[in-house]
Amino acid sequence: MANKKGHRRFGNVRKLASGRFQARYLGPDGLMRTAPETFGSKRDAEQWLTLTESEILRGD
Repeated sequence: MANKKGHRRFGNVRKLASGRFQARYLGPDGLMRTAPETFGSKRDAEQWLTLTESEILRGD
């Protein structure tokens, strides 16, 4: 079954009042983590989440 539109399996992206995008995810330790920067596009924030998930899975 496909994910609902806009629903990610890892992390989430939200648009801030400034118009920029913030990426967040639940870390392996159970704490909510926020990207160290905001992003100019939703796609950039989603790509950051994808790379971050990959690093976690590799154990980096």
